[in-house]
Parts: sequence; structure tokens; C-alpha cells
Amino acid sequence: MKKPFKIGIWINEDDLPEIGGGFSYTDRLIKGINLKEFDERLKIVFIGFNLKGKFNKEAISIPFNESYFQKKKVNFYHKFFSLNLERKDISKNYLNAISLLKSNDIQLIFYTNPYIALNNFPYICINWDLGHKSTFSFPELTMNGEFIKRDTYFNKVLNEALIVCCESDKGKEELTTYFNINPDRIRILPMFPGRIVDPEIEMLKPEWITSDTLFFLYPAQFWSHKNHYNLINGFKLFCAISKYTKYKLVLTGSDKGNLNYIKNFITESGLEHNIIIPGFIKNEELKWLYKNAEGLVFPSFLGPTNMPLLEALSLGCPIACSNLTGHAELLGSTALYFDPTNEFEIFNAMLSMTKGKKKPSPGKSNIDQELQILESIFIDSIPIRKTWGQFDKIK
Repeated sequence: MKKPFKIGIWINEDDLPEIGGGFSYTDRLIKGINLKEFDERLKIVFIGFNLKGKFNKEAISIPFNESYFQKKKVNFYHKFFSLNLERKDISKNYLNAISLLKSNDIQLIFYTNPYIALNNFPYICINWDLGHKSTFSFPELTMNGEFIKRDTYFNKVLNEALIVCCESDKGKEELTTYFNINPDRIRILPMFPGRIVDPEIEMLKPEWITSDTLFFLYPAQFWSHKNHYNLINGFKLFCAISKYTKYKLVLTGSDKGNLNYIKNFITESGLEHNIIIPGFIKNEELKWLYKNAEGLVFPSFLGPTNMPLLEALSLGCPIACSNLTGHAELLGSTALYFDPTNEFEIFNAMLSMTKGKKKPSPGKSNIDQELQILESIFIDSIPIRKTWGQFDKIK
């Protein structure tokens, strides 16, 4: 019997809950991979730093000397200034990683998010979005050198990958359009909701809201592309109707540089008593909000898809969202769609969700289906990767 094909699952120690949907996706995917029984042709091994005792499957820990102060600095700058500093104490140990992987007969690395650690080892990667090209020129996507940084990074990472996974047909179209990726190298690994939909995550009512409060929900970090501005304009029109003056709009999420602007705009709009901004909240509290909201109103400009839409669908929360092609691909007829630049369309969507419309039945989380697709992607990679052996000897 042939030896199984060994794939290393890279674990990034720097992922933080405050990242938002990216953390939720990665967290659930890694836990799913850890629990799944893969095809006998495959051997799944976790790779990273300080992995001892964290996984059911085999894990290879890359030895390194961590700097406590460097870690705290990186996390602080990410949380409060939205800056992604390099973990220099970790990256300097990557030089030892490749030889360690080869000695353990690892054939391929699978990165569970778009951030690639090793530049000279074959890999499969995931791409979530190409926002710097696919949407408008928002500061966080294009300004202060961000466009060049993103374009250079993605052009290299995507074109050097053995296989690129994306979450939708629209995502595949963007990869071929903006970076001319060969469509034969692209696989669709549909998005799934985060762990918040799992039964073991219990609901917890936030202390800052009463059980009889009528409210709309928008869980999103405070980036400009999240479009809180036009949402607030639409909500202001909604609150101008006398019978809706007691409604609240709950905006959860961490500040990514735009929060003070939005708070000032809320005050200028006279809505400081109608809009609640609790900051980053626990999954248990967010689950309660999904289950008790009049609806999720999601006006983001950035797609192709977004995880909160699937979380709302799985938890039976009505959905109104921006009319992105990827959103329609994800939700079909289960959602209301609006032009995210049009406050009147946002207002009408809110109005529609208060008309006594029955809440949709909770959908099913499809993580098992996604893991099956991922398994088939891994198997498809075998005859490609096996065309060469010790790649460091190839000239």
C-alpha cells in the first residue's frame, strides 16, 4: 500500500477574535479539520508553534523563542490601530521550518486563511476577497500605500499557489479577472457560518438591552467599506415614522479607525438614543441578538460574500443586504436586497422587515459538506504535487 499523502495544516498563532469574520471562519475550519476522518489516501498533520496537546491529529511544532513583548506589541497595534505588524520573533524561525517539514515528509501546506508563512514550499491557499480592486477606493484598501501592498502580495501569493480556493463563482470570476489566474487552478470551497451557530454556543442576553427592545442588527468592524454611514441615513428615515421611533439599531464590532466619525455622525443625525454601539461582544451575546432581532441589515460594499449573512440564515434571522452578486449567489430568494448607496432602499428594506413577515426557519450549518469538498481538493492535488520530488534540487 502506498504511503498516504501528507498535508500540513498551517496554524497561525496571531489570529485574534477581534479580526471578526476572518477569525470565525478560520477557527471553525481548523476545528472541523481536526475532527474529520479523512480519506485513507491522506494524512493530515497540523503545523505551527506551541501546538502540543491542542489537536487530536498529529502536530508538528516548529521550535522558536517567542518574545512576550513583541507579541503584546503586535496584538496591541492590531487591536487599537488596525496595523498588522510583523511577528519578527516568529518569522526568523521560518528558516528552520522548511527542513523540518521535509524531514517529516510533508508534501503540501494548506493555509486556512489568505496569509502565507512560507514562500518556498508548495501550498494550497484560500482567498476571501480582492477588495482593493473589486470595490471602491476606501482608505483601508487603497490609501497610504495599501493598494500597492495588497496588489503585490496577492499577485505573488495567488499566482504561486498550487491551488487557490475561493468561496463562490463570483470569487472565481474576480480571481480570473483581476489577477488572470488559470481557472483550472481555482476550486470553490463555499463559505460556511462561524461556530456561533453550533448548539454548544448558548445564548446570553446582553446586559445593555432589554428583552422587549425592537432592534435591527449589524455586526461589522468599523471600516469605511462596511458602510455604516448610509445605513444610519436609512435608519434615520425609518425612525422619522412615529410608530418606529422606539426602534434601535445595534452596531457591534471593533474600531478600525472609523468609529469616532460614525459616532459624530450619529449625534449630528439626532440618533444617539436609537443606536447602540457595544463594541466587540462575545459569541453568546451575538447569538442572542441574531435570534431576537427584527432583522440583520448588512450594507457592506465588500464581497463577494460575507459570513454574518450565513450566520443569520442558520439562526433564522431575517436578512436585508447590499445587492452584491456574491450575496445573491449565497442567499438566493431568502434575503431582501438594496443598493448600498441608496438610503431610501435601505429604509424600505427595514420597513419590509417590520410588516409582520414570519421569520425564516433556521437553516442548517453545512460545515460537513465543506469539509467533504476540501477533502476532494486535497485528493485532486496529489497527482499534481507528485510530479516532482525534492524540489530544492530542481534547477
